[in-house]
Amino acid sequence: MVSSCDQGEDIAPIVDLNKPTMTITADAAVTVDEGAIIPVTFTLSAPVGEEFRVYIMLEQSSTANGLDSDVKEAYQNNAFQKTIKIPPFVTTFTTFIEIKEDVDAEALEHLIVTIGDTRTTAVIFEPKTIDVSINNVVANALVLDFHFDKTFGVNGYSNTLCNIVSDPNVTGTADKYDIDFIVYDENGVAVNNPGATGAQTGACTESLTFKLADYADGRYDIYEYLYGNASLDLAGLTFPLLGLAQFDIPITVDYSRSGSINGVYTQESANFFNSNTPVDTENYVMSVVIATDANGVRTFTIQNGAGIVSATGKQVKKSGHINRRK
Repeated sequence: MVSSCDQGEDIAPIVDLNKPTMTITADAAVTVDEGAIIPVTFTLSAPVGEEFRVYIMLEQSSTANGLDSDVKEAYQNNAFQKTIKIPPFVTTFTTFIEIKEDVDAEALEHLIVTIGDTRTTAVIFEPKTIDVSINNVVANALVLDFHFDKTFGVNGYSNTLCNIVSDPNVTGTADKYDIDFIVYDENGVAVNNPGATGAQTGACTESLTFKLADYADGRYDIYEYLYGNASLDLAGLTFPLLGLAQFDIPITVDYSRSGSINGVYTQESANFFNSNTPVDTENYVMSVVIATDANGVRTFTIQNGAGIVSATGKQVKKSGHINRRK
């Protein structure tokens, strides 16, 4: 007697009967702010004895790109696909789609992804597509990063402001080049809240965070203060920088406010330090003007000493919670 098995009709159903089913739970449509975390739960009817993977794919209809989100505990991420590893012997597993908060000012975006495809064969399941509407979020803080590093040299020798240290055999101490940044109010009084003093650390790039809640409306002037000059004013008199010509040291400022503004401000040339500037000198760098408009919305404005505006960003009030689309 001869028996046969039709592989196309018999084997697949037999194998599928031994596979657990998996249910994917996530809101099919949800509206969130940048920075939100969206849970995705995988529920199995029975555990699987080995780890398996589920793929999350960015759909072409998505107006948000893959860099606007990430997946917690994901594996081999890129902008178009995230890979989730489901551990062995579990019947439930939750991961999270994290919506990133960026510096760009954007209109409402839609992140459309499909969870699961035919590459996952350890369980029986239906893929799930979700549409996340992302509200742009404007942070109520302006971040300023101050840069002053510069390469200089003479006769084939070079160094940088971030690396130069004075020779203790000549000066008695090994001092580095150090510029701090001080915030003054309209009355010329130094502001001493923690955010205002954050750019006085001795780092080569100093940073300030202007939080709206910490400041009354008004103009705030930022000055550079030369705390240490690594005896740069004497460096041109000795080897290896003998003959070094005086050079300017401009300040550039990266400014960013999540969801609103970002760019680069350059100090006015008349206010540059130079390599011969003595310690304890202060020069003007820039101003930040905080104001409240007729609608009660507060704004940051970045401007130079002549009042020329580089950027303006408004406060935006946000809901701070997830809204399910009906």
